Amino acid sequence: MLRLVRAIAALVVGAVVLAAGTVVLAAAVAYSAGTVTVRVHEKKPGGTNLFIPVPAALVPVGLKFIPERKLQRISEKVGPWLPAIRALAEELARIPDATLVEVKSRREHVRVVKRGLKLIIDVESEDESIHVSFPLYLLSWVAMELEPAAPSP
Repeated sequence: MLRLVRAIAALVVGAVVLAAGTVVLAAAVAYSAGTVTVRVHEKKPGGTNLFIPVPAALVPVGLKFIPERKLQRISEKVGPWLPAIRALAEELARIPDATLVEVKSRREHVRVVKRGLKLIIDVESEDESIHVSFPLYLLSWVAMELEPAAPSP
């Protein structure tokens, strides 16, 4: 009877270690893939404060939930630009960190920055602050995913 209890205990401990290892590995993969971050802050009293970090590894999964008909429409609209988007992503990964675009007006300030292997977009206005950042490889990946659905040139 003692052997059976030990065997069951060993199986339970093994299953717990395996489950914990799987969670740690999944977290490490998600961390290494980077995150897509969206932050919105409305500056009015009682305004919305929204912060959404999403592991970049989940973006491919999310694309699978877009209905085929809608994906086809998206592909038709951006199809001619997909090769340029892929080339842009590859070149952005090669260049040093830089501010790519900066536009200031009386009411708004928009910046697009390449930092490391991320693209960061910040918009400041009188009413709100918006921050979006994502790994550059997502541009290439999404373009590749949309290409099969795009009409041939």
